Amino acid sequence: MEEIRKIVVASADRETVVVGGMAVSILSKVFGVSNIEPCMTTDADFFGDRLAIEQSQQQLSDSGFVSRKYLATLDDEASPDSGRLAVDIAPDTQPVGIDFLFRIDGLATDDIGQKAMLVEVDGQQLKVLHPILLLENKINNLAQYPKKRNEAGVNQARLAIAIARKYLEGFAKSEDAQRPMLQAIERVARLATREASCFAFRGYGLDALNAIPHEIVIAQEFAEKRWPQIMDLVAQRRAKFDELWSRMQIRSDPKKARFRI
Repeated sequence: MEEIRKIVVASADRETVVVGGMAVSILSKVFGVSNIEPCMTTDADFFGDRLAIEQSQQQLSDSGFVSRKYLATLDDEASPDSGRLAVDIAPDTQPVGIDFLFRIDGLATDDIGQKAMLVEVDGQQLKVLHPILLLENKINNLAQYPKKRNEAGVNQARLAIAIARKYLEGFAKSEDAQRPMLQAIERVARLATREASCFAFRGYGLDALNAIPHEIVIAQEFAEKRWPQIMDLVAQRRAKFDELWSRMQIRSDPKKARFRI
């Protein structure tokens, strides 16, 4: 993991955003969230295009790393990959892979770049996926991709909830943060009503609403009117999803079958 972090720091630039498990790892440290549970893979992920791959490979070379470049073809419409770098560590060790994604399903492309957090790692500024977007991404992954329904994928989603909660708790330190805090809460609430969140809740006990710290003093009108509405709506959506889940189980296990939002 030490080598992977060094490679990520060496290859990142202003045009790339750290996403995936490495974003979970970095933000866990930033917000003081314990990540003792297995949540990492041996690869890293960036949000970036083919030009970003070229730049990253040059930066890795300047830092003394040897890498090989694999670019996705422009005709490959199904894959979100721009390409991949394979970075050698040692002759007897598997190379570290860096995947570059030009899209992340369920997230707006502009939001990924514009809302990214600047985080200092080993003395260098990195752009990392925003905590709320990270939460959405990790919940969506469980619903969209069966291969993500493993120990690492579930633990990443669990950590993303805790990271988002710490992020929202930070608003309590500012007197001028009521409006952005309420906007962030509303975004998490919308996530909680979606089918992907219902799937994560029913299948793995992951509740997106746990990202909202109830001890924060929020606007009285919101607490008395809007919050009960959110809770009722989420409960209704989950009840309807439970009915769907029961019907799906008659045919197959929905945790193993292909599940689309």
